[in-house]
Amino acid sequence: MLDGTTDDTTALQTWASVGGALIWPEALTGKITAAIPLVSGTNIDAVRGATIQTATTNISFFTASSKSNIRITGLKFVQTAAGATAYTAAVKLTSCSDVSVIDCEMVGMQWAGIMWDTCTRCEARNNYMHDWLGTVQDSSGVCLYQTTTYCTVEGNKLYATGNEGVLHQDPYTSSLPQHNNIIDNNAEVLSAGESSLKNILDELCALCQQTSYKLRFLK
Repeated sequence: MLDGTTDDTTALQTWASVGGALIWPEALTGKITAAIPLVSGTNIDAVRGATIQTATTNISFFTASSKSNIRITGLKFVQTAAGATAYTAAVKLTSCSDVSVIDCEMVGMQWAGIMWDTCTRCEARNNYMHDWLGTVQDSSGVCLYQTTTYCTVEGNKLYATGNEGVLHQDPYTSSLPQHNNIIDNNAEVLSAGESSLKNILDELCALCQQTSYKLRFLK
């Protein structure tokens, strides 16, 4: 289990069905071939490097419907193949409330990193999303759909996340997202190659700043 090769779908579905405090204590990779449903009152806390991965197209990773009080922190989601279906995501919520996705990384998604459909009081903070594989119309880092209200999208890095960084979407039915806060996100619709180059340049800039800081003390 959690070797990146074995199908861990059933084991992870059982793990998630318990709810409560769920710890991913090691930097191991779980492979899935179907969605993992979440229950109310779930708190997933993952260490750096803990990864959930799929090569199965047209699925979401974590899903919840009519659930509340869920928190996902520190987990990395990796999609290695993309299909042609919209409305899939690393975390897809429908009619949920009080759900937080914080400090997670999402790579290669098919359509969205986080999707809120008719949700309220949810938050996405300090997540890093990049290098989407999907090319489906209206793909985005974070999608606020239909009557999603009072949600917060803050401090996320959204690079090469398809057509949009953050998408407020009306499904042509006048069901508009309202009263949401979109704050201090860094969104750039780049190609995968451009995103990888930007990551390298960002690391070089950080290294130069560190070197400059150290040199000040050698004078």
